[in-house]
Order: sequence, then structure tokens, then C-alpha cells
Amino acid sequence: MIAMTNGSIKCRNRNKNKKFKKERKPSKEGMRKKQMTTSIKTTKTTTSKFAGVHKGFIYKDFVGGELLTVEKVTDNSIVFDNGLEVTNLDAFELVEKDYDKIALSLKKFEAKDGELFMDGVRVETGTLYIEEVLYTTAPYVGLKVRSLEKGKYDLFIYNFLKDHFEKTKFVFDKVLENEEKIENLRVIRLLVKENVILPEEKVDLACLDDKILYTTDGNLYTFVYEYETILVLANGVVAYSDLTNLSDKSELVEYDGKMILVQQSNIVEDLLSFQETSFNVSATGDCIFVTEFVISPVKDEDENLLDVVVKGFEISLRKGDEVKSISVTESNTNSLLIVTENGFVYSNNGFHPRHAEGKVAKEAVEKYPYFIRLEAGNTRNVFTLANDERETIKVEVVKTQDRGYTTNII
Repeated sequence: MIAMTNGSIKCRNRNKNKKFKKERKPSKEGMRKKQMTTSIKTTKTTTSKFAGVHKGFIYKDFVGGELLTVEKVTDNSIVFDNGLEVTNLDAFELVEKDYDKIALSLKKFEAKDGELFMDGVRVETGTLYIEEVLYTTAPYVGLKVRSLEKGKYDLFIYNFLKDHFEKTKFVFDKVLENEEKIENLRVIRLLVKENVILPEEKVDLACLDDKILYTTDGNLYTFVYEYETILVLANGVVAYSDLTNLSDKSELVEYDGKMILVQQSNIVEDLLSFQETSFNVSATGDCIFVTEFVISPVKDEDENLLDVVVKGFEISLRKGDEVKSISVTESNTNSLLIVTENGFVYSNNGFHPRHAEGKVAKEAVEKYPYFIRLEAGNTRNVFTLANDERETIKVEVVKTQDRGYTTNII
């Protein structure tokens, strides 16, 4: 059960045609004011001479003629499974990189003074300034790295077996959420802020209203655009990404072997166009949006994670309606039962949402809060609800030609 309680929210819908998997278009040259900075690291530690060698590796000993397996790696030596300890590998040949999965999963990473450390040993990071270790899913390590753009961060993924840093395309201002509720399956929510600063003479004041998010300082106008980047990582690498409006409430739950992310928002994306420029800006909408991501792991017969399937859905409530609670159902791609001040809404994922409003609907869902099924029609919908005692009730909503909708218990 997801319980999300809202305060009073009044809003306006400025973006009714939101699509998932959208990509942000770059702004026009010079539109957004960006500052480039460099970071200086002062750590003077040295890296291990055996970086890249791990427990489980098999070497041929040219002196003894045996095949030896690495048992332990320290800063200055390697210990093999026969007890032999050496300080260099000149008399050995690597035969096989047979990784000890348990040993890899136990490796500890930390960031300190811009440097990255693996099991206390410094990893060479060059000019990268590591702010934070976000996760470790062997052999990958997610890193929050200072961006060249002032005040922002880049997501890097470090493969410690290959000793390779990969810079992803994701630039952000803040990590809003970072959770792994299913083994090797992780959701990260990133906040992204973009400001456009214009002098007053370049702003068409007739285009502005109290819904647009902006500030003024003298004759300068700063327009704010904030949104979220949703990342789903499988086995340490990004398998899915999407952009959503900044949420007011967000909750990630595990449900029947899946992860489900549910968000509420009344902040939408708007477009401002002046004579010389146009850009995106955040604005208050006309209604509350409820967004759901259903994240389904794909596993093999041994329950190892192979891939992930993500489906995104979004509905808008009626103008002026407010959310009281949200619960995930078993029906139709885990559609949502959204209890509102006016009644309830069944999100009906992939199809048109179905509403039941008025006194009858409010009393029914209060006493029977569990959704069982929907019998959908063009002019008639029947909702079956249940209570804790497994008693059921049917709520019938009929669209009439002369009096709107009628709601009855049948």
C-alpha cells in the first residue's frame, strides 16, 4: 500500500501532452548563463602497485611450474592459495581472470578530499573530483563527480575490474533519491535546475503571470526550470532513463516482485517565447498529476537479474480535486486506486482513467478501500471494492444524456 497524503494544492495544466522518454533540447547559444570551473585536489597518497589484480585470478608460477590462485591482495604484496607471498609478479604469467564474486561484492569504496579509495587504497582519478560514492554493484561503482559547470555534478560509473571511468550524459544539481529495494536493481532520482537570466528590456512582461516561476533583482529576471531525471540501474549500469516534472511527493515501494515509483506534482513545464529567444520554465499547473513507473526485473532460471522492463503512466486529476491516498492494485499493469476529496479514480494504465465522484463514491471507498476489478464500458463503469473482511461492494457510474453522471451501489 502506498499512502501519500496531500495538502491543499491549486494548479493549472500547462502541459497536457506530456510524453515519456522525452529528451531535453539544448538551449540557444548564450541563453543560459553557465560558469566553468576546475577543481584542485590536495591528496598525496599513492596507488597500489597491484591495482587491477583481484582475488580469484589464476597465475602460472614460472619457478614452481604450478597454477596458483590469488587469495589476497594488499598494498605491497600478493598472497596465493598455497601461502606464497610475493611483492611483484615478474616471475608469473596471468592465465585466467576468474573473479571471486563474493570477494568483489565485499570491496569497500569511499570518497575523501576528491579522491576515490578501494579498500583503503587510492584509485588514480586524474583530474576528476569525486564528491560521493552513490552505489557499488560489482564491478561497477556509481560516482557523483564535480562538473565543469559550476554547482553541478556528473554521474560517472567506474568499472574497477577494467580500471575505467565512464562519464554518462547525466548532469544534475542534487540526488533526491537513491534506493535499491531489489538486489542489483536501483532507482536514482536526480534534480536538475536550469536558469535563464535576461535583462528587463528583453522580457515581454505581458507573457508573465503569477504561475510562472521567476525572480527579479533590479532589472534582471531569472526564470527557473526544475525537473527530475529518473534513472533505473540494472547490475550497476543505467538501463532506463526518463524526465519528469519536479514532484511534490514521491514514494518507491517493492510490490509483488517489482519496484513501483509513484509521484505527485502540480509543477509543469511551460514555454516562454520572447522576440529574441524562447526557453522552458517551470509553472504551476491547473491540476495534480500522478505519475507511476512500474519497474519489472527480468531474471534467469537461477534468479539472476538479466534486464529490466519499465513502463510509465501519467494521469491528471480533475481541476480542484486533491489526493487523499494512493494504493497500488493487482489489476492492469498495477494500476493505481487514487482516493481524492471528491471520490476516487482508477488509473486504468494504458487506457482512459475511470472516475467515481460524489457522496456515494466517497462513502463506498472509505468503507471498502481495496480495488478488486473494473467492468469498463463507454457509458457505464462498475467498480468492485472490498474491505478487510473480504466483503465486497459494487459502485456503478453511468453517463447520462441529461444529468451528467449518476453513481449508485448495486
